[in-house]
Amino acid sequence: MFKKFLKAFIEFWNYHVEDNTTTLDILKEGNQQFTSYILHSAPVSNIDRVRQMATHGQNPQAVIVTCSDARISPERIFNAEMGDFFIIRTAGHVVGALEMGSIEYAVTHSSVDIIIVMGHENCGAIKSCIEDHKGTELGYIKDILHEVQPSIDKAAKETNNNFDLLERAEELNVYHTVNKIKSSTILKPYIESGKIIIVGAKYGIATGKVTFFDDTITCPINYNKTT
Repeated sequence: MFKKFLKAFIEFWNYHVEDNTTTLDILKEGNQQFTSYILHSAPVSNIDRVRQMATHGQNPQAVIVTCSDARISPERIFNAEMGDFFIIRTAGHVVGALEMGSIEYAVTHSSVDIIIVMGHENCGAIKSCIEDHKGTELGYIKDILHEVQPSIDKAAKETNNNFDLLERAEELNVYHTVNKIKSSTILKPYIESGKIIIVGAKYGIATGKVTFFDDTITCPINYNKTT
């Protein structure tokens, strides 16, 4: 039964080592299918998948670091299924010690070969920081705002209106998170050897399209998957 499940899983991901198809290619294709309303049929029923994962453990193909915004569902956005991603979600996709530890755990304890940092349009955390509403810095919210503030400050030097400021700050916040992840001493050897790549991206709330920031990729796109 597990062999049948595994075969269906591999066919779904359409991964072919011989033609250098990468996980990033698969994610891009999945998002293109999502925005074209071409949704795959599950290779096995949901309950069968749950049972298989319960028995044989998880085998995620990618780490997704993204926002807690309810409008974002990584599995749907990339036309994937439960179990395909190791997901870390926080408001503004900010990463601290606990999130970094979760990312390091995923890389060192599974077969993931890519980390996607995905921001999105109209990010509430960044917007709140820009608008400086009274009360937004109460409790632990202030820690989130403190983390996104550097991106806003940098964006403010490059733009001259609030609309452009928000859009640019959202992009710069992705780069900020990518750089924090790259600073991990645990991940360094994985990155340098090409076993893992980190890619920034931004999700379009209105369109469903994911734009990947190719200049964040830590090694060439056509990397060889190393086991």
